[in-house]
Amino acid sequence: MKYSFTDNLLLFLSDIRDLNMGFKSVNSAMLYVDGDPRLHKHKIWAEKCIQEKKNKKKINSIVHALKIRGYIKIIKNKNYHGYILTSIGESKVGCLKLKGMQKKKLPNDQLLMVFFDIPEQKRKARDAFRGMLKVLSFEQLQKSIWVTPYNVLKEVKGLLNEYNIKQYVKLLLVKEFFE
Repeated sequence: MKYSFTDNLLLFLSDIRDLNMGFKSVNSAMLYVDGDPRLHKHKIWAEKCIQEKKNKKKINSIVHALKIRGYIKIIKNKNYHGYILTSIGESKVGCLKLKGMQKKKLPNDQLLMVFFDIPEQKRKARDAFRGMLKVLSFEQLQKSIWVTPYNVLKEVKGLLNEYNIKQYVKLLLVKEFFE
């Protein structure tokens, strides 16, 4: 999947955070990519960005936009200046990673079916869950019944834990489907 420049930058910041690397600027972090094998997936993108001088301004404006959208927070003190992802930013990164993952079909034309009845008090979680089901290539049969031919059970279970809605959701593996 091809990501936008902004999405690539957000994924890059997430990976740097996951590796506990602190940098004073995104540009200095991009220079480091070449030497660390854990960041090779960002290497081509970072090299392209560094070669084009106009991208330094673009990166700074995107970092500012990410801050305004609430995806990142800039931390400054006497000895450190860096970026951290907010909870909104972490959700966006999770969504981007799910969109970019390779999905394998279930064997023998099976379907993964999700039923849910999430109460109104958890409306935000319910709406977010529906959005993530779309990202995982689910199709809606009814308002709260979704199916997919892909093996994304692990990802759905992760969402149930993340949104704390496990008790409201049932998962079925459908071996035969009659129309």
